[in-house]
Formats: sequence, structure tokens, C-alpha cells
Amino acid sequence: FEQTIISVLYRKEERQFDVHFHPLWDCATSLLSDPHIGPCAVFDAERLYKYNGNQFEQFIDEPWTADAFLNAQGKPLAFILYSDKTKLLTFGTAKAYPVVAQLTNLPVDI
Repeated sequence: FEQTIISVLYRKEERQFDVHFHPLWDCATSLLSDPHIGPCAVFDAERLYKYNGNQFEQFIDEPWTADAFLNAQGKPLAFILYSDKTKLLTFGTAKAYPVVAQLTNLPVDI
């Protein structure tokens, strides 16, 4: 992990926060070079359809089956960033909500 200080102006007062992070590029290269995980990555967009009895309807079950991946017209390496409030960390009076990065090119079931 790396550490940096981020300064934020809050109510006309500058506050500084220590932020510990793992660079996203390092995460991606580590996952994609893993012999068990890397081959599962998907970079080509797909369209999936199901028949509802009358016609075929598109459905989305993974990020690469969404129109955004197809419209990118490339091979995107995509991340979802979110904060997980259920994993609250408390340090005395300070609270921290971790920000999680998920590589969307990997199937959910991994």
C-alpha cells in the first residue's frame, strides 16, 4: 500500500487526511497476470438475448453485456469504485469507510 495526504477545504478550513491505497494499475496487473484469475477476464463486449415467448429481449448479467461496453468500441479495462458502509472501521473518535475497487472484466462468480 501507498500513503498520501489529501487536503480538502471544509467550511473555509483546510483539512488534511491520510489516505492509504493500492494503485489500481498494480491491482489490475496482479489480477490479470494470475494464472488462475487472468484467463477468466473478459474484454470483448457481448449481447445476450432470451426469448420471452413472443420475441427476443436483450438482458444484462455482467458489465461486458451492457451497451456501454459495446459502444466503447475497444477493449476497456473497467473498475467499479464503491464505499462499503458495512465495513466501518473505528479508531477512537475517527471513522473510516473503505473504498473498494472491483475489476468489472472479471465474472461475478470468481
